[in-house]
Amino acid sequence: MALADWAAAAGERLGRTGTLVAGNERPVQHLAWCTGGGQDYIEAAAALRGRWRVEALPERGEIAEQTTHAARKFGIAYLAAGHHAIERYGVHALGCHLVLHFELDHHYVEIDNPA
Repeated sequence: MALADWAAAAGERLGRTGTLVAGNERPVQHLAWCTGGGQDYIEAAAALRGRWRVEALPERGEIAEQTTHAARKFGIAYLAAGHHAIERYGVHALGCHLVLHFELDHHYVEIDNPA
């Protein structure tokens, strides 16, 4: 998938337009997903290229200046799409997983947050 198309599809699915740092123009075939303070591990993601191809790295919204430069340096497309937008799927998936293994109910409540 072309980089611009991937960023547009991610924005549509997440319900917001992210900030894309186009560290490369390769089609997106492989990506690493990080949340929280994951942007601090962009160099580690780049190092994984020997075993896995990391072409794109979607992350939360608090993009740091050094992350922009690291993405360009390592040739990784980086999408900052918002902390809430990126992390909500993991929270919901965790609740669904726990229901399968324990006797409990899970009700995910979506409350949008622009952060």
